[in-house]
Amino acid sequence: MENNDLYLIYNLKTNFEAQNENEFLGPKYYVVRGLDSEGPLALEKLKVSQTLVKTQHNEVGPFDSVEAIQQYMYQACEEVEAKKGHLISVNEYNQLLEQSNDPQEFWRTLSQIGQTIENLEPPKKKNFLGNLFS
Repeated sequence: MENNDLYLIYNLKTNFEAQNENEFLGPKYYVVRGLDSEGPLALEKLKVSQTLVKTQHNEVGPFDSVEAIQQYMYQACEEVEAKKGHLISVNEYNQLLEQSNDPQEFWRTLSQIGQTIENLEPPKKKNFLGNLFS
């Protein structure tokens, strides 16, 4: 697995909680899981913009498109100082879980599926004094 990478798993859900019976909110995307080099990443660690909410199931959304999740992931990569972000559908993730025989194979394959976004501003290396004061 790549060190300092962020993995976001997303799902498409139909939102049935409309204000009235004639209103259909349509399908929306939600980030359902986060992973980093240490394993599961609590989504609470990632700041949520004012237009997004954390659901009762600890998901982040709603997003109107995969492109909107990509924008969110780019911001999350900057926040957690990840070199790359990987956006993976819940179906791809579940298939990988079923097919993986060992942890090394899982992490190696995880970084190869889905969409990868490189952080254009990777974390800056701190000098000795920067490490002391952080």
